[in-house]
Amino acid sequence: MYRITTNGVQRLSDNANIPAVDNNRDWQEFQNWLKAGNTPIPARPSPYHTLNNDNEWIEDFERWINMAVRVQRDLKLEACDYIMMPDYPIDQSKRSEWEEYRKQLRDLPGTLTAVVEQIPWPLSPQ
Repeated sequence: MYRITTNGVQRLSDNANIPAVDNNRDWQEFQNWLKAGNTPIPARPSPYHTLNNDNEWIEDFERWINMAVRVQRDLKLEACDYIMMPDYPIDQSKRSEWEEYRKQLRDLPGTLTAVVEQIPWPLSPQ
């Protein structure tokens, strides 16, 4: 069994990556495998897809939450950490706005129920 990749195929029996090069022996074996009527697994549609037991790509919501949403969320939190330092010069009303923004960021992964193209990030205070 083979899986299509960006530059060739991956042989699943040993996870060998085989480049699409005509004089490559492994590539020629793959071409013969195709001629015998076999069908490779398509390329992964996105990093958030996983293979199911039928060798079909399915969207993995938890993987998307962990790889996309939480990573970006953590970067947004880190970018404004300094504002929450006790000695940062900011008035209490602005501090409260930033606290609410950061709470919304922390809560966001739990509010999502499906993979979306545009993550609904809260707006940061100005």
